[in-house]
Amino acid sequence: MKSFHAVILLLSLVLTGLAAPETAAQVTSFRGFFAGEDQPILFDYATFNAAEAGKVRLEVYHKVYNHALNFLQKGDQYVADYELTITVTPKKEGELQSVTRNLLVRVKNKAATQSRTDFRINQANFILDPGDYKLDFILRDRASNEVDRLSKDIDADLYDSRKGNLSSIELVHQIQRTGETKLDFDKGQYTMIPSVTGEFAGEEGGQLMFYLEASPGSDPDDNETIETLLRSHNKGMVYRDSLTLDESTPVDRQYREISIENFPPGDYTLEITLRGHRGRRLDQEKKDFSIIWSTKGMLTQEYEKALHQLAYIARPGEIEKMKDLKTTKERIEAFNEFWRSRDPTPTTPENEVKMAFYYRVHVANKNFGYMRQDGWATDRGRIYIQYGEPDQIDDVPVAINSVPYQSWHYYRQGVYRKFTFVDVNEDGDYRLQYPYDGLGQRPDF
Repeated sequence: MKSFHAVILLLSLVLTGLAAPETAAQVTSFRGFFAGEDQPILFDYATFNAAEAGKVRLEVYHKVYNHALNFLQKGDQYVADYELTITVTPKKEGELQSVTRNLLVRVKNKAATQSRTDFRINQANFILDPGDYKLDFILRDRASNEVDRLSKDIDADLYDSRKGNLSSIELVHQIQRTGETKLDFDKGQYTMIPSVTGEFAGEEGGQLMFYLEASPGSDPDDNETIETLLRSHNKGMVYRDSLTLDESTPVDRQYREISIENFPPGDYTLEITLRGHRGRRLDQEKKDFSIIWSTKGMLTQEYEKALHQLAYIARPGEIEKMKDLKTTKERIEAFNEFWRSRDPTPTTPENEVKMAFYYRVHVANKNFGYMRQDGWATDRGRIYIQYGEPDQIDDVPVAINSVPYQSWHYYRQGVYRKFTFVDVNEDGDYRLQYPYDGLGQRPDF
């Protein structure tokens, strides 16, 4: 089965000509470094009190992109035919529950089979006794019979009805009025499509959307309120509001939209707190999400950072010309021209080089950040963005008479390069050692 990891390597060919190596003994591959980057199934879940007393409603959200599937050409179409089984198994006593669904995807051309923007989202609902469970996904390709498996341990706790409480937080990708046909996504008068990845665009009009259910406690004098905070992982609290809980109903369905168009890209935490008399905390739920890169957001709010990133692959003089641009319109035009000149397939809607570049920025931020320094700005992040995934990595976190270090080897491009990063202070800050261009060295493997 193709994987997300494999598709990104194919995109990387455009930038560096790399291919995925075999994992050698005593050498760590990048697949091992970034476990989870190549998952064919993306999933999330939330729990709510069920309509039946003493039961919990588990909602399981799952998402599959085209590029994670195997397509076979059939006539003038390309077809991916899969079977997805979701199983919920109690850790102790109880009955196993399972659903199996067919996933049949048809597209008109080969380019669509590689799409990173075309996906399918579905939801499965389970009514459970409170307790601890194991959640299993099995995705089987009907054509090849190849199987991918994912598992996660989950808690399905019953919310205490004696005091005010909150359900899990469901991040929402899209909302619409319910139609005549009942869907698994329906909640009351609305159909809510979940945001499985927790990624939201910080562009003009960008909104963080989420849903949760709040239940008032039995004390009529508590005057409960719902406090909402957004915390940036780098800058601390960036948003706060407080709403009065509707105590006239057993369940106050809270669907919220919060503008995020003025927040920079990065990782955030949504924190919901139910408070009672004199601000006493009754319950709290947290959910991580990301504001992803957008052209306008970067060029209006973090223009200097955007140029620093482009400088990693820019030609001499390109960035200097862009530094003096003042208006957003001028910046966007220059930015678009920068990437247009590097588009290997200008007749298609996707710019593969741009896509691969910002995927590398994402991977660098996720894996190489140090203290409050973004991963793309670290030495390892810069080398990863410029050259892509190493062909081999020597990772030595512990050694006799030596500080931790990593050696990254590139050889599939035709020119051998070796970059050595040393954690001098043993605090996770790996610094690039001379020679900084990685050239003029002999392979040591």
